[in-house]
Amino acid sequence: MIVRYVEYLHPGLLFSENSYVKFPEGGLTGKRPHTFGYRLVEREEVEGESGELTGEWKVCSPWTMHGREETVEEIRERADPNERILLSNMECNGYKRVCRTEYGQAIPLKDDDVVVGDGGGEDE
Repeated sequence: MIVRYVEYLHPGLLFSENSYVKFPEGGLTGKRPHTFGYRLVEREEVEGESGELTGEWKVCSPWTMHGREETVEEIRERADPNERILLSNMECNGYKRVCRTEYGQAIPLKDDDVVVGDGGGEDE
């Protein structure tokens, strides 16, 4: 049986961490506490003789990030010395935009990723 989940992103010590929650029957209703992004994923789950068997994750949606979107052009125009490493990383890796989260991170965005709100809120 195919089971749909929500993959959440959480701030981590050096890298972002993720967690998976089965997709709620009523759908998503808001921002989950201590997260800054989510996407829908699914996998096949089958009960076998030796227990539950799970397939590989299949991505079903782009990321939805909570925060403020900034483009490489906006960061370049500011010419803030504190952002020179971010700017260099964006230019070297071809990132066109990032999401600034409420946790102070700058998360690279792909073309189909979406940024909503300012990162605030606590309810799901």
